Amino acid sequence: MAGLAEEHSVSREPVRLLGSETCPYLTRPVSSGRNVSVGRVVNSNRTQFIAEAVLTDARGREIGRGGGVFVRSAALLTDTAGYAS
Repeated sequence: MAGLAEEHSVSREPVRLLGSETCPYLTRPVSSGRNVSVGRVVNSNRTQFIAEAVLTDARGREIGRGGGVFVRSAALLTDTAGYAS
């Protein structure tokens, strides 16, 4: 979800996020083509982020949206096997 990338840009550190609640809605069928997701953090505090994202198709039509609550893990992504920054 784009919200995750947005959170990473807000926190300025490569943290692992745990999705405590996510709710995606697909509002239009998609069988091929390029899709773009744009997300933003709508609220954050010391322990959690609330993010939302909108998914559009190649013609700019909304095909889905979603939101979620994410909490920071104590482990940094750089400490995770297989993660390359």
